[in-house]
Amino acid sequence: MCPHVANNGLGQPLLLRNGSDSTGTWFATHQFIAEMIFHARVENHPCRTWEPNNADIFYVPFYGGLYSSSVFREQNLTKRDELAVRLVEFVSSQGWWKRNNGRDHFLAIGRTAWDFMRDDDEDFGANILMQMPRVMNMSVLTV
Repeated sequence: MCPHVANNGLGQPLLLRNGSDSTGTWFATHQFIAEMIFHARVENHPCRTWEPNNADIFYVPFYGGLYSSSVFREQNLTKRDELAVRLVEFVSSQGWWKRNNGRDHFLAIGRTAWDFMRDDDEDFGANILMQMPRVMNMSVLTV
């Protein structure tokens, strides 16, 4: 993944046919790296505040797509879900979560929603993140 996470997730500049780089026009961007790109853009947004009490919405910077790629073949489903469960427990324990029960929180996930909605009858999906009741209160931007 190293070449893909370069340049805040945009990846390396593509080379033109003459061998020169595209100088910021086109990049070799991985299809599942959207969360990293979104996070890099939101870090310097002019509406960002460092004071949670002044915030209207809360971005939760979780690289769920990268995480799910690392545990997709894990046979132990509890281990596969562990980081998502810990994230939700941590975020929902914060005071600003309690203002609106998470309805003012959102995630950007760099994979399809199906990767975070595992069926009990079938081992498809990396983890249960999007099936957790507290996450269902949040907005989730997916690929």
